[in-house]
Order: sequence, then structure tokens, then C-alpha cells
Amino acid sequence: MDGASLSPSARAAAAWDPDAAGALLAAPSAAALRRVGSELRQLLSDNLPGIIVVPDDTHAMRLHAVIIGPTGTPYENGFFYFRIALPPDYGDSPPRVRLVTTAGGAVRFGPNLYSSGKVCLSLLGTWSGPAWSPALRLSSILLSIQSLMSEQPLKNEPGFESVTDAAKLDSYNAAIRWETLRVAVVDAVARPDALPPALREAVLPTFAALAEGYVDACNRMASLDGTPLKDTLDGTNRGVFAFRALARRVQELAAQVDSGELV
Repeated sequence: MDGASLSPSARAAAAWDPDAAGALLAAPSAAALRRVGSELRQLLSDNLPGIIVVPDDTHAMRLHAVIIGPTGTPYENGFFYFRIALPPDYGDSPPRVRLVTTAGGAVRFGPNLYSSGKVCLSLLGTWSGPAWSPALRLSSILLSIQSLMSEQPLKNEPGFESVTDAAKLDSYNAAIRWETLRVAVVDAVARPDALPPALREAVLPTFAALAEGYVDACNRMASLDGTPLKDTLDGTNRGVFAFRALARRVQELAAQVDSGELV
């Protein structure tokens, strides 16, 4: 099946989802291949803070990236895994990017990071604002996604840009912090299939080095244990907080990494 024969809904998905049908079927141009090679070499040599990129083993136009949540945000030190597909005319068209760290489609990590994996960013053509330009590079996309992981992500939600209700902002941040520690830290490390091998190899020692900080973060939030974990926007109950149990799990995993039991 080629892109032209896809249904309208499938074509819409393929516009952003690197795993959608038809996303990587067309042969890339020679110029696109050269550009991808050049940008990947630059990414590997530049060592962008908090960003790890590895090539795909099977397709020259697919990459894998982990963006580590920025310090001082509810995403702090979470390992967020993204799959990236470069279109056959890459340069003229933007990458397609999907967030994989969603607990199997159960967790939305903010207004721009959907549970479906969709990343809403104007440079990707999935959000309003400045569009992709051939002058931009993969590093521009990765840094822009990293910037979505902000101190007050609720303000990225349309209609909430000017919210000043501290209780609402704190509630939203607490939920993001919980899911970051639960899904983007514990699950990312505990599940061997959560990351491609090359990314896992980079993430495990980073997790071990940060383990004490994760435990401290859980202990600081432990006063919320047993209280409802509710969606700030629609009030949906998503269980209860259990930060103390999460801290114990972090300690168990760190010991397994240090002993070589977990690889």
C-alpha cells in the first residue's frame, strides 16, 4: 500500500506517526540521505545536554532519541523515548515524531505530548505557529520538544495560558511528576523492551547515578500518598498517588543495575 491509497485518517496519522502505514515506504532522495547522515554525525558529536540519539539498525531514515526531562520541571530526569522517521524529501519536509513513553497509550504528558504518542509542535506541522523550514535541523526539533517540558506545562494548554490558580498548577504538576517517575523512570528501566538496546545502554548508568535524587523526589511528594490522582482538566480519577512505594522500587532497580543483574 502506498501513501496515495491510504484513507484520509491514515494519511493524517502518517503525517506525524513514524509507525503509521506508508511512513517509510518511499525511497529517500540522495540529498535526503546525505542530509540525514550529516545531521546524525553532528548530533553524535555535539552531545546536546539531556538528549541521546541513536540510528535505527534497520532503516537509514529512522532514528531513536531519549530526551531527559529538564531540571526544575515536573519532567525532571525522566527518560522520554521518541521514534523519528525522516520523510523521503527530508529537508523540504519535517520529521515525523512519536512519543513512545506513554504506558501503552495510557498517559498524556502534557498539552503537547499526547497519550497516542502525537507530539504537537508547529515545526512538525502538528500545532499552530512557526512552520518547518529547510534551514532547521533535527537538533532544532529535539530542543523544541525538550522546551515543551516546562516548569508549568498546564500553561501550554489552550485557554490556560494565563492561569494563576496555584492549586491547579500544582495539581497538574504533581500528576506529571508522578507519571514521570512511574513511567519515564521506573518503567523505562524495569522493562527491557522499553528502549532500543543502544538507548538502554546509555540510560541504565544514568539512572543509577540519579537514583538517590529520584528517591528524594518521591519522599518530597510522599505527603500525597493515598490521595486521588485526578486529571486537572476533566476531573477523571486515575487512581491514587503512591510515592513511597515508588521510592522503594527505584532503590530495588538501582541495586539491580549496580549488581549487573539488570542490563
